[in-house]
Parts: sequence; C-alpha cells; structure tokens
Amino acid sequence: MKAPFTPKATLLLAMAFCQSATATTQQAHDEAGALSNALIEKGVSLHGQKIGYLRHGAIERIRVNLEAGRNYVFLIGGCLDAYDMDAALFDDSKREPLVLDADNEKRALLTFTPEETKQYTLGVQMANSTKNGAHYAVLLGETSEGPGQSQPLGEKTIDMEIEVVNEDGKREALRSIIGDSKYLYVRMWATWCPPCIALLPNLQARSQSLGSSGIKVITMNNELGQGGEPGGDIERASIELTRRRISVPSYAEISASPIAQRLGVNSVPRTIILDREGNVLFNGHPIDEDLPSTMTNLGVANFDLKEGLQPKAHAN
Repeated sequence: MKAPFTPKATLLLAMAFCQSATATTQQAHDEAGALSNALIEKGVSLHGQKIGYLRHGAIERIRVNLEAGRNYVFLIGGCLDAYDMDAALFDDSKREPLVLDADNEKRALLTFTPEETKQYTLGVQMANSTKNGAHYAVLLGETSEGPGQSQPLGEKTIDMEIEVVNEDGKREALRSIIGDSKYLYVRMWATWCPPCIALLPNLQARSQSLGSSGIKVITMNNELGQGGEPGGDIERASIELTRRRISVPSYAEISASPIAQRLGVNSVPRTIILDREGNVLFNGHPIDEDLPSTMTNLGVANFDLKEGLQPKAHAN
C-alpha cells in the first residue's frame, strides 16, 4: 500500500535494526543506508541520524518535535533476526497512542499530521527476535511528492564573495570557484547521510556530462551539526569521497554555514544551481522532477535525472 504522501513537505523517520550477536554500529549504518536507498525516489532529504542499541522486549522512547499541519511518516525496519518491529506515537498528555503499528510485520509504518506544534514520543519495540537485542539507526528527514520541492526555501540570491573551504584547507570565494563557467552546480551533502552517499555516483556522472554546457559541478559538505559543530568538515568529506572514488571538486562550508543559512538548507542531499551573479536558479532535491526543466533552460539537452544510478532489480 502506498504511503499517503502529499505535495506538502513531509517528514520521514526511518529506523533500521541489526542483530546484536554479531552486529556492530557499522552494520546499523549499512542497514540504514540500504533502507534509505529505497526512499530516494520519494525525494528524501535527511536532517540527522541516531545509532543505538535496543534489547529484546524493551521499548525505546524517542522524543520528536513535530509541527502542526505537516504530514509525518515514520518507517521502522528490521533486519536479520529482529523480525517483528512495533511502533507507536504518543502525546504525553494522553494514555492511548495517537497512531499504532503492531501487526507482527518486519517493518512498521506510521503516518501522522499533528494539530499542535509540540514534542511527541515515538515508542519502538523489537517484539520478536531469536537474539537478545539489536543495534538500530534512526534517520530523520523530509520529502515531498509532486512539483514544488524545488522552490527555493530561502533567499533567491547569494553573495558570490561568500567563502568556503577547499580541498587544501584554504578559504575560497564562490566567485573564484565558478571561474569562467556560466553556472555553478552545488551538491550539499553530509558524510552521515545515506541518501547523499547513494547519490554520489549520480554526482560523478553529472560532473562529467555538464562541463560541456558551461556548468561546473562541485560538492559542498555541511554536516549540519552532526558529530561536531555546525558547518562542513573538509577532511572527513575528502576521505569519504576518496574512499568511494568520487573525483568531483570538494568544498565545505565554514562553521557559520552562510550558504545553508542564506538558502534555508536544513536537510541534505540538496542541489543548488547558481549563475555568475549569484541568482539561485534551483534549490531542491537532486532528483526532483522539476530539475530537468531547469537544466533545459540552461541549455542542457536530454538531461537524465537519474544519470549514474543503478537501475532497480526486478524479480522475475
């Protein structure tokens, strides 16, 4: 059954669990990545993630701040022997859950549109398992379905004198980075973000195909406060890109995150396209359905939205 996404911004929380006997937090990261890959086509942009451990039969209570009128989706997934995941969302002032999924399935799905902006509690339980517990990963993100996500969330122009950190650890202005190119294609990403990692081959293909159209493609790391201070981490980003054989020029935001602040970037992955004057031509998810029309306006013919991505495998 298709989840009731709407054209409005939708928040999504995905959880992945891994068997405790041999599982490590890396396996939890890997499972979270696998789960998020299935959500990329929904336009998922992540705000952060949490890795932890849940004992068999215990209940993990996670506080979440939800805004009135927004459409939230909570997806809870199990792996290996954690085969029955239950979940419920609570208003602490009431005894009964607002929404509940306890149908003995490997995954649980909750959808909820709050009437009040307040803090709620997500309760998660590994109800059945042959092991004593499981590591888990929590991904909190945002997505929308249909046109509209590509509309700029922040300002429509940006100062091209804003400086970022280049691969040598030195500051460089956006005007210098764009050089003689007509446009600057910026992929905002974070090393902790599974959809960002999954879309790196797409970015590599972009950098190879768009150069002839006068478009320079770069990565712009911003960890969004995960694992450190707000801003980017050029060393961490460079290590990750090298490990995955991505040769796209790498940059990182300074600690004040002026680009993210100016353009309203509070989730990743995000694609931003600028012209030489700093006009924001696109500000949205990397595979947003509005991106091809933007690229056509920039003179790019036969733009492939999912360029470089592996096609889905279909069962016979």
